[in-house]
Amino acid sequence: MIKVKETEIQQNKLIAKGKLVLIKYLCDTWVSTQGLCFDERSKTYFISDNPYLNDQFSKVIIPIKPIIISEIEDMEVSNMIYNLLNHDMGNNKFHSTIGSTQIWRKILALSEHFSPEILKMIVNGELEDGDEVLLECEGFFIPKEEWDGEMGGEYIKNIKLNNQNHIIIIPDEWKEIELEYIKEHPPFSAPYPDFTEWLKHNYHAPKRK
Repeated sequence: MIKVKETEIQQNKLIAKGKLVLIKYLCDTWVSTQGLCFDERSKTYFISDNPYLNDQFSKVIIPIKPIIISEIEDMEVSNMIYNLLNHDMGNNKFHSTIGSTQIWRKILALSEHFSPEILKMIVNGELEDGDEVLLECEGFFIPKEEWDGEMGGEYIKNIKLNNQNHIIIIPDEWKEIELEYIKEHPPFSAPYPDFTEWLKHNYHAPKRK
């Protein structure tokens, strides 16, 4: 379980905001390319079921490890973290850090947490490197006795995983609205010169329950 602290409510769900990172693994030896890959010739992503490719092709077909990082979460000991400079991952063995640092970010989801459906979204261009994603979370109250004998407890929030151990990405309502606008109204076309004006005339917020 990956614990989170920075959450909010969107679309009646507890969510954490993250950033998609697609890590390229450049290798000079035999390498597994089973899963998400990038073809340097066509500059496209695809899903491979080939367990190995030799080094003749490793400069062309590049294995991709997708992860999701947080820009705002505190990093604690034992958290998986991502290095922005060398694009590598590791386990935080040192000390807790308030928020992110200049080069380190807490990882909210590893590649094994990506479902085939999410990988297809990357291949189809619906999700791109650097995109903000909304991850569904779940909360639990753990009761415990306080130092004065009174009963208290702690509310723990985790990234929610389904029964296949995969993350659940919540569609970004505003992004869908923007895509709808782009399809229906080319940039700066009449009658609305910009997206803000279009929203005023076309978007109605859902009623609160």
